[in-house]
Amino acid sequence: MSQEGNVFAGFLKSTGDLAKAAGDMAQATASEAGKIASTARKTVADAAGQAKRTIQDSVSQAGQIIVHTSSQIGDVTSHATTQINETFDEAKSQIASTIAEQDEEAERYAIEFLKKVLRLRAARIDREHFLTTELRKKAVPKRVIKQAIKERPAVAGISPTVLDAIAKESIAFETKKIDSNVIRGWITWRFCDAGHHSSGYHAILHSRLPHHAETCLLVRMAIIHR
Repeated sequence: MSQEGNVFAGFLKSTGDLAKAAGDMAQATASEAGKIASTARKTVADAAGQAKRTIQDSVSQAGQIIVHTSSQIGDVTSHATTQINETFDEAKSQIASTIAEQDEEAERYAIEFLKKVLRLRAARIDREHFLTTELRKKAVPKRVIKQAIKERPAVAGISPTVLDAIAKESIAFETKKIDSNVIRGWITWRFCDAGHHSSGYHAILHSRLPHHAETCLLVRMAIIHR
């Protein structure tokens, strides 16, 4: 082979080697690019999965917070309602207790006042003696007087007019014997059953309830029954 042919053959061989080297390089580059792309896809998928899990966890935590908050609100509301009910019951109990104490105090005062009044000498009246004396003054028969003492004047059939007259006269007499600074006429109406007549003294002999007249303050003969 001539020298030119050898040079040309060497050129071709060099060109083939270059082409092969270029092909190998291209193949290597493509393979590396594929690996990079695969890694990138995996990284993106992992990131998306992590983001999804993060969102799900956040939603779950938010739901738990809402449930817990609702439970706390319910507990606070229930506790407040219970406290309000307890406060109301306590206030109602205190009011009832205060009213009861005031009633007891008023009752004790009235009883003590009655005792003091009835200790007065002028207030000590014997029922039988009083009825006998006063009814005799009105010319009431003995049989009727006995029945009036045994039962009550009204039951014995004594006229209301007679009873009213005795009551009025007795009150006028007894009032003079009591210090006006201690007991005054209005006490009769206040403490006796004055509803049956317009004036309180009628309660002496016309008391609506048995023994009620026994609590009458002004009229010492208040032991008379209806």
